[in-house]
Amino acid sequence: MEQRPGLWISLVLILLSSQVAVARAGGGPAAEAVPSAGAAASAKPAPYDADKAKAASQIVDPEAATRAYLDSVSPERRAQTKSYAHGNYVFQILDFVVSSALMILLIVLGISVRFRNLARRITQVRLLQRALYWIQFFVTLNVIGFPLTLYTNYYRETHYGLLSQSLGGSSPIRERRS
Repeated sequence: MEQRPGLWISLVLILLSSQVAVARAGGGPAAEAVPSAGAAASAKPAPYDADKAKAASQIVDPEAATRAYLDSVSPERRAQTKSYAHGNYVFQILDFVVSSALMILLIVLGISVRFRNLARRITQVRLLQRALYWIQFFVTLNVIGFPLTLYTNYYRETHYGLLSQSLGGSSPIRERRS
């Protein structure tokens, strides 16, 4: 079997680009800790003791202020936050594995070659061929990966109470008023 360094270089670049996409898409636990405007408007009680949090904001030492704020958060809420953050890490790894497997399958099954051939039939300009190839490639990856994205970014967020909109875009607050 003939060695093709271009194939291996492409495979490495694809895997690296998926890692960059995972890093850009994922927010750590700090990103989830910021309450949204919709959450503030709902009738849920605050996830922390407001008086203790206000006292923590007056502390000058950052470590002591952080400890005081964390003490204002209930143990149940802290456990829920840790569970959510742990799940985010698991889903980031799962997303990387699924994306990598899909990319490898597109290459191994020859679907990538079909994308290239279609791009060659459409235009003779090499730059446009590459652009058409990547458009097909990324659309395919996003369509196949959509169920995982939907679960992690909608259903999971709704389960943890971090999302206040439905899939249709209407707010549950507006729905209650009707």
